[in-house]
Formats: sequence, structure tokens, C-alpha cells
Amino acid sequence: MDVSWAATGNATALRAALPPGVDPAPGFRVCATVIGRLSPIGRYGHLGLFSREIEITQVIEAHPEPCD
Repeated sequence: MDVSWAATGNATALRAALPPGVDPAPGFRVCATVIGRLSPIGRYGHLGLFSREIEITQVIEAHPEPCD
């Protein structure tokens, strides 16, 4: 499933899944299984670009794209 949400909370493990040399500052994409709280539909992230936000409380698995 290809879904993009603004993420807050414990994103350290998501950053660790980035390949070496990739700058996470402009935002990044990884494949991940997480536990967290999903926001109601609204406007989230920089300039309200995302309709949902997930507050990550635990990262189960994370790896670079492509996803399986």
C-alpha cells in the first residue's frame, strides 16, 4: 500500500533505515511497520500537505524502498 502521512514521535528507527548519504531533511520514504496513533482527517505537516498524521510510538520494522 502506498500511503504518505506526516509522522511525529519516535522516527529515529525510520531515519536509520535510510541508505547512507541520503538527506532526510526534505522528507523521506521508507517501508515500515509501526505502532502509533492516527490523527483524524485534517491538514498536517509542512503547509498542511498531508491529510493524516501518525504519532509513532514503536517501530517494528523499517527498510528502504522498494516495499514488498
